[in-house]
Amino acid sequence: MVAADRTKPEVPVLPGRLPIAGHAPLLMSQGLRLMERARDTAPVVRIYLGRKPVHVVNDADLLRRVLVTDASAFAGKGPLVEKAKLVLGNGISCSTGDFNHRQRRLMQPAFHKERVAGYVDVMRAIAGERIARWRDGDRVVMEQEMREIALTVAAKALFASDIGREAVEEFRTSIPIAVSGVAVRTMMPALAALPTPGNRRFDRALFRLHQIIDRMIQAYRRDGVDHGDVLSMLLAARDEETGEPMPDQQVHAEVMTIATAATETTNGALVWAAYELGQREDVERRLYEELTDVLSDRPVTAADLPKLEYTRRFLTEVLRLYAMWVLTRQTTRAVELGGYALPAGATIMFSPQAIHRDPRIYRDPLRFDPDRWLPERAAEVPRNAFLPFGSGRYICIGEQFAMTEMLVVFATLVRRLRLRPVPGHVVKPSVAKGGLPNSLPMVVESRRT
Repeated sequence: MVAADRTKPEVPVLPGRLPIAGHAPLLMSQGLRLMERARDTAPVVRIYLGRKPVHVVNDADLLRRVLVTDASAFAGKGPLVEKAKLVLGNGISCSTGDFNHRQRRLMQPAFHKERVAGYVDVMRAIAGERIARWRDGDRVVMEQEMREIALTVAAKALFASDIGREAVEEFRTSIPIAVSGVAVRTMMPALAALPTPGNRRFDRALFRLHQIIDRMIQAYRRDGVDHGDVLSMLLAARDEETGEPMPDQQVHAEVMTIATAATETTNGALVWAAYELGQREDVERRLYEELTDVLSDRPVTAADLPKLEYTRRFLTEVLRLYAMWVLTRQTTRAVELGGYALPAGATIMFSPQAIHRDPRIYRDPLRFDPDRWLPERAAEVPRNAFLPFGSGRYICIGEQFAMTEMLVVFATLVRRLRLRPVPGHVVKPSVAKGGLPNSLPMVVESRRT
């Protein structure tokens, strides 16, 4: 690691550091609250995960430098992503630099607006089938139900052919185990070496996933048919400079990446959207009225989505409050940031959620207010202060897919049912679950009006 400029002031250390463990116990127990403390302390503060220093960036303008204007100096994705790479492979969420840029070019057609619109009927069918199982008065565990929807949508987007059915079923079983195991290996790597039942389940699930993905790639190669799904597009992609296809090993890594990222990111937004829907009868009423006006008695289609303006604002507000609680980067060279000198190899951490809840940027930031995204009010928000899908060179390639899926799911759900909170149940975000609620049971009410 290249040393920092000694003439610059040292980055202040956030109070609460413990011997040996540093701030890690506070990060695991407090999560967003710790990030908000950091935000309110200074534009850049230092915390310690064990003995490792991590520089927490809390200012939206400085984050724009990190993510956009000086991105080459912060192009590394950090040690947490490097650990995830050991499990997921060098897919688009773990790769960096020119290789990542090349992969984005190859994969972008699979997530083009027109291609995503072609998935709407599948999304609607999957959501409708799952929601149809809920009965009036049922207590439904939303994190399980929304994960099932997100998992099935991701798997069927990847494998639309008849030969992909086995993969869809395997993904529904094994992806949740794999995602949980990745979280353990990135946050608490020492536990991964222990012969626990959880680690054995993870190893079995990962082995099955690798097997089924390899079988699907081989079957699709033999078949040579475009099935209109993501795997077909990955196999058909050609480098514009060399004309070379993506190697099977890289296709495998991208399938793993898409399956885990699409499932967990979208699942989190769907779960918190259900929570907010159950808390706010006025919001729920406005959603239902818009959906009735636009759709009447028919199912939602791709052509309807641009007309669902309030529904989109509702989901955008969910993303503001709940998406992406923490991300990391790593400096590739010594750099000055906010008046501090950071060495090459320094780990950068930032919390989009903490930025999204900053009262210096958002008026009444903890208030759930979809109308803050009306055009005239949204114009007040700096473009670098809304980061639900990241920003800059590593912005999430699946943003359009995720928003389309969320619109379809809630257009389907709200037309049929109401969701109500379980009396007395306290809902809190869980760091161990990546910012998902600790548990979110909700009571289903049939819509009779």
